Amino acid sequence: MEFSNVFRLISSLAIVFALLGAFLYYLRRSRPGLGQQGAGLVTVLEKTYLESNKSVVLIQVNDRMSLLALSGDRIEHLWTATVDTVDITSSEGL
Repeated sequence: MEFSNVFRLISSLAIVFALLGAFLYYLRRSRPGLGQQGAGLVTVLEKTYLESNKSVVLIQVNDRMSLLALSGDRIEHLWTATVDTVDITSSEGL
């Protein structure tokens, strides 16, 4: 390979990487939550699989806990209570 061909190849790669970097920078500025975890509003406390595509999930949002049933593309609300009224060591009230 001649020097001019090597220089052309390296400069082309530098331009491509510069454009990619500029695009990623633009995405981060225009969509601040992209690729980052949220502020922790929703916390998954427990997830139990019942079958291959069915599970129940216990989540906490602010001061409320909810039990959700997940099945394929469906989500069903089963139960909600405030955190200060829930004793998670007991199954009473479920």
